[in-house]
Amino acid sequence: MADIPVINHDEMMRVVGSDGRTFVLYCDPDRLEAHLVDLAPGDEKPLRAFCRGVRQFLDFDRRPCRPSPANSCRAPTGWHWAARCCPICGH
Repeated sequence: MADIPVINHDEMMRVVGSDGRTFVLYCDPDRLEAHLVDLAPGDEKPLRAFCRGVRQFLDFDRRPCRPSPANSCRAPTGWHWAARCCPICGH
């Protein structure tokens, strides 16, 4: 798999509002934070708190969340799945 190129996009999504302002969901939480605060300076405190929360998941290991090949056609359900994937849920 080393020869498969990986593309890291700068943007996840871009939305232009009816007022002409553009919201960009940046992949980089620092860039996202600056953009959000620029769009809504009156909401700076909760926006910065949100971006701190985003940063907490940057190193989150999602491998336990992936289904095994035998179960790949079945969607995970219930708290068992959450406990495997989310450290807060008791894994």
